[in-house]
Amino acid sequence: MDWSQFIGRFHPLVVHLPIGFLLFGLLLELVAVFRKSKEPDLRKVTAWSYLAGSVGALMSALIGLLLAQGGGYEAGALSLHKWMGFALVVLTAVLYWSKSKKWDKKSPVIAYGLVAVSFILVSLTGHLGGNLTHGSDYLLAHAPAPIKRLAGMSPNGNSQNTLPGNSDSILVFSHIIQPILEEKCTGCHNPSKAKGGLDLSSYEAIQSGGDEGSVLSGSSSLESELVHRVTLPTDNEKYMPPQGNGLSYGEIALLKWWVSQGATDSLKLAGEELPQEIIAVMDRDYGVDASPRSFIEKLLPPEVDDEKIAQANETGLMVSRLTPDSQILELRMTSNKLTSSAPGLLEDMARNIVYADFSGAKLSPEDVGAIGKMQNLIRIDLRHSNVSDEQMETLANLPHLEVVNVYGTGISKAGFDALAKTPQKLKIYLWKTAVSNEELQTLRQDYPHLELIGGANEKMKSS
Repeated sequence: MDWSQFIGRFHPLVVHLPIGFLLFGLLLELVAVFRKSKEPDLRKVTAWSYLAGSVGALMSALIGLLLAQGGGYEAGALSLHKWMGFALVVLTAVLYWSKSKKWDKKSPVIAYGLVAVSFILVSLTGHLGGNLTHGSDYLLAHAPAPIKRLAGMSPNGNSQNTLPGNSDSILVFSHIIQPILEEKCTGCHNPSKAKGGLDLSSYEAIQSGGDEGSVLSGSSSLESELVHRVTLPTDNEKYMPPQGNGLSYGEIALLKWWVSQGATDSLKLAGEELPQEIIAVMDRDYGVDASPRSFIEKLLPPEVDDEKIAQANETGLMVSRLTPDSQILELRMTSNKLTSSAPGLLEDMARNIVYADFSGAKLSPEDVGAIGKMQNLIRIDLRHSNVSDEQMETLANLPHLEVVNVYGTGISKAGFDALAKTPQKLKIYLWKTAVSNEELQTLRQDYPHLELIGGANEKMKSS
């Protein structure tokens, strides 16, 4: 049994005694001033109130020293709180002496100045103690916005508690996990009061772990000490948090998933295939639709102005937005040949283009080079164009391409071999190309990620 900690934990109880006696003495001082009372009994009661406050402050300070031996407090803040507590012992003793010896009548300015100082000192000492126990923002966590601004705090609390409007921008740690830890854990695990040597107020501090090492390590999320402690039975002495509301089912699910994904500070909500449980929690608890979305729904290309689109439309193209206010573009040929300025304009808006129709086009090498810059291209139509086997390599390097139409072109098996280098699934329309029936069967067998739609060249089939 640790007697020092047993007695020390009475500090929060005892500390209210000197505060109450001192405030009572200050109240009596105000009564005497406004009533202009010189009653000796009132003076005696005021003096005894200061004496009781001094004794109470001494008891509180001594018990506080025992509590501090348990560790887990920031040294600088603890030292300041300790010396301010002993200063309050001395000051209240001086106030008792001043009142009992009627010194305040001889030097009222100094005497009442000490009274004002004592009020300020007890407020600051109590505030520091609250910071050590509950964290530096505990007192003003629910204060009105103007008061928070005066204190240098965000009016909405921690800015990371507000989720971005776009779910693609949600960082799992910054926007979800850290606010959970701040609400439920940092009262005991902060820079000023790091119980068990563990500070959970920042990602870097969490990575550092506590006295017993890392709280994130383990082959599974449940082996992580951070997850283990919050999932213990509530009557277990190691259950966290020991006071207040524990983590909810949804908060635990999010914490476990974050740890299972590597517990990084760069993990994005939209960047992962989410379990149905996490999708449901985000919808229910945060009002965020985290269900899987297509690539085009998540695409955030740079802005392109109408003037640039108008210039492109003078080069043998028709460029249009998918919706009036969208930055996502589709294009089609309006003639069979592009002007010399077209490739440069296409490169300027390459990341915005998702659908491209070059059917019947006579494409130059420069035109094909511009197509190779369209890294967000999803579908391309090259029917009856002059596209060649060599240029299929360019299409294979487009990471989001889903559909290619080469109907009626001279593409041979070599071109499809080059196109098959793409890692993603690809749907290809290949009627009337230079591929035989045997080659088509080989392609389907060798490249299962290619969905080859169509038959072999009629001329080759008859031969």
